[in-house]
Amino acid sequence: MGLNSVIGDQGFLAAHGRQPTAFDSEARRIQAHLRYVHAFLAGASNELSPSQASRRASCLDALMLYSNRGAFPQNTGALSSGRRPIFIDHDRTPCAVACLMLETDPALARAIDRCCHYSFVSDMPEEAPELACRLTGWAMRHGFTLHELAMIQPGYDPCAYSIWIALCAVLVIMSVNFVLAWVAFGVWVSSRGPDCGAANQGHCDRLEEYLLGYWIPGLMPVLLVVVAIGALVARCQASLSRLYQDSGNCLLPWVLGFCLVAYLASFVMGM
Repeated sequence: MGLNSVIGDQGFLAAHGRQPTAFDSEARRIQAHLRYVHAFLAGASNELSPSQASRRASCLDALMLYSNRGAFPQNTGALSSGRRPIFIDHDRTPCAVACLMLETDPALARAIDRCCHYSFVSDMPEEAPELACRLTGWAMRHGFTLHELAMIQPGYDPCAYSIWIALCAVLVIMSVNFVLAWVAFGVWVSSRGPDCGAANQGHCDRLEEYLLGYWIPGLMPVLLVVVAIGALVARCQASLSRLYQDSGNCLLPWVLGFCLVAYLASFVMGM
């Protein structure tokens, strides 16, 4: 499925003359879609009353401002289901339809977000009939149809959020690798101790010396640093995923390169 459930990626195709690729940022795709839909809806000839036409024009102006602002929701809860709409995300960033609604009927926008957080507009009549009636009434008052609102509503890529999960996983792998490297080094040190007969007491003394003198003091600061970095990544996950959303998969080679270097560095430090 493309960015939109009705017209797919027609907006991006019209703007760039090609289909989007993995190296096109999420924000670029959404902006191309919204500008395309804005132009289409602005040129549509509908039989509207003067009040409906005025409200529709105001909503379309707000839609263009929303698109130019470039702040779009992040898919944080539907990681395995592909692109899904997000009415209002965890940072209170609204989708395009929610943005128009918050300007005129914030209570309705919040009610839809509670009941239909991941829903397509076309599915709302079946999932929440009572809310769908209120949504239909809002659309009619503002000169829209539900089909037009469905054309506006993008779906959001869960990969734009999962980058921080990957970074946390790399930190865990690094810490485990570091622990294993230190343990292996301790076994190697103990095996080279003086031979004290059958009891092999010298080996045990060397291992105890290594554990108390090197392994525990050396490992604890590293684990604290890893925990601190993990907490920082978790704290800044919204900014990281927003960076991913703005830059697209062009960021992935740099992230993978950093992870590889960090992993090799942890191995070298451990040895």
